[in-house]
Amino acid sequence: MVEYDGFQKRVKKAVEEFADKNGLQIIESDKFFDGIKKLYHDCSLTQVIEEETPRINYADPDFLERNGIEVPANVEVALFDMYYDKHGEKGMKKVLHSGKVWYRQISYLLNEHPECKEDLEQAVTEFKEVLDGTYLDIYYAELDLAWQEQKQDLQE
Repeated sequence: MVEYDGFQKRVKKAVEEFADKNGLQIIESDKFFDGIKKLYHDCSLTQVIEEETPRINYADPDFLERNGIEVPANVEVALFDMYYDKHGEKGMKKVLHSGKVWYRQISYLLNEHPECKEDLEQAVTEFKEVLDGTYLDIYYAELDLAWQEQKQDLQE
């Protein structure tokens, strides 16, 4: 680390004091990104579902059934059958990643922020779209709409 008249030491000290004062924990960026990698890249969608389903059921035992979330036994195979022919490998990566994100989001919101009803509804909707094969069609349609609106704004 390059020192600039002790500037970096002063900044580090100020950050540490702020964290201590506010009960915050400082983590190195590598640790942060390793955590993200572990949660979303180093596991399969099946593993995420197996890990998060008990947490969802603990928070609300009837939640999955009440919200019509039925995860197929071989979810990756089912999603492959729905998405691969139309969207290819890139689309499969996107849909599997999105499935992990939305399922973890459901679990997180139920357990940590049950008051965030709209966010939970959004996560349920997105995850159900992943499971029913419409997620990427809707995703790309929304991207196209945003692009068309931006293009129109630029022409005006």
